[in-house]
Amino acid sequence: MKIIINKSKPGSATADVQGLAQIVADQIQINLKDTFSEASKLYKEATERVIKECFQICSEVYGVAIDYMNGVLINLKSKNYSNTRDGLSFVYGDADTCEESFHEEPVQPSPLTKNNNDVKNLALIGSEIVK
Repeated sequence: MKIIINKSKPGSATADVQGLAQIVADQIQINLKDTFSEASKLYKEATERVIKECFQICSEVYGVAIDYMNGVLINLKSKNYSNTRDGLSFVYGDADTCEESFHEEPVQPSPLTKNNNDVKNLALIGSEIVK
C-alpha cells in the first residue's frame, strides 16, 4: 500500500506505511530535542519562581520523551507497532504535561504551546499510521 504525502520531505511522496511512520517519527525526534533545548534554555533564563518551575517540568518531561522516542524508533524498525503506539502515547502525554504545567494556578502564558501541540499532533498521526 502506498500513501501519497507532501513532497517536501524526500521519499515521502510515495512512502509505504513503514516509511511514512519513519518520516513522522524522525520529525517527532527533532521536535523533542528542539523543545528540550528551548525549555532548558528558558529555565536558565527565567527569574520568576513559578515560570522557572514550569520550564523545569518541561525540561524533565521532554528528557523522558526523548528516551521514549528512542524506544519508539527501535520498535518501529522491528515493526512492533503495538509498542510503537504505546511509546507515542507516552510522548504525547509528556508534551501535554509540559503544556498543562503552565495552566496550573497561577496560570502563565506558555511560550512552548506551539512546540507541545506539534509534538502531540505528530504523535497522534504516528499512532494512526501504525494502527
